[in-house]
Amino acid sequence: MEEFEPVQPRDPNDPTLGAASMPHLPPSSLEIKMRTMASDIESIGKGGGLLGISGKMSLSVPREGVAPKTDVPIAADAAAKNKTKKYILLGVGGALILFAVGYFLPMLVSKNGEKPGVIGGGAVATTTSQTPPVSEPVGQTGRLIHETFFAIPPDTILPIRPAQGTGLSVPEQWREAFRFATGTITETQLENRAGEYLAFSDFLSALNINFSAKSILQSDFDADFTSFVYKDSVGSWPGVILRLKPGVNGLLVAGDVAKLEAEEGFIYSMFATSPGDREPSFKDAQLSGMPVRELGFEAKPAMFVYGLTPEGYLVVASSEDAFKAALARL
Repeated sequence: MEEFEPVQPRDPNDPTLGAASMPHLPPSSLEIKMRTMASDIESIGKGGGLLGISGKMSLSVPREGVAPKTDVPIAADAAAKNKTKKYILLGVGGALILFAVGYFLPMLVSKNGEKPGVIGGGAVATTTSQTPPVSEPVGQTGRLIHETFFAIPPDTILPIRPAQGTGLSVPEQWREAFRFATGTITETQLENRAGEYLAFSDFLSALNINFSAKSILQSDFDADFTSFVYKDSVGSWPGVILRLKPGVNGLLVAGDVAKLEAEEGFIYSMFATSPGDREPSFKDAQLSGMPVRELGFEAKPAMFVYGLTPEGYLVVASSEDAFKAALARL
């Protein structure tokens, strides 16, 4: 049996040990003998004692300062990191898109789907665009289907149906109904006894208004119209709005519209109460930036005013404030 001379271990803190005295060992494989119970039994059986047979095991000793190798390639690791970053960016972008759709889509749908609502008094206000319709608003039975010309709904709608046995004429009942107008702008709707809305020509006949230029207005303007009453601290100021038929040029009908100035019966019918004496003639003016023609009266602020808008609406009112209030809602 071989004997090994023990080697005294060196103190690593010994100052006598320098770099030269501690050379770097090259990488090598060490062979170590290892005894096991099976090897001892086998050695005794062969007469070799306990150290006769021993197993061998090799150990690989790496060089100093060299890290062990890994089996994962660097390129593959970088690609995995880049792929992860890509998925994160895609996820964030998708979340932003979903947020934008969820935030703006309801507002767009809400903005494009607005409808007229119910206004004071429980009356339903319908709105129309400023573009004249293609055809007359007449139902299948020939009954006029009225649509208000106000784009901004009036404060209230007041249907007026004259009745018999009241001791009042139709024009008197018409004016008496103005006191039930509760809003600043009230749309007044004169009906016949069957509850049908009257066309403009029938409206004039019901109020006993002698209108010599009626046929001219019928050829230029729709049968449907909008009548209203404006209320302020002074009193009630009625008015009417007509609309040019499709294809009719407003510049070409200016002469026909000017014939209103000779219609005395129509002019005085516009007032809820007597306006007193009139001025000698009409004069040019501007209201809300629009050219108009107006006739002053003794009882201020009574004023017969009319003007044709660029959209084709003929607005007639019994005061300047009534004209401006009606114009602002078209």
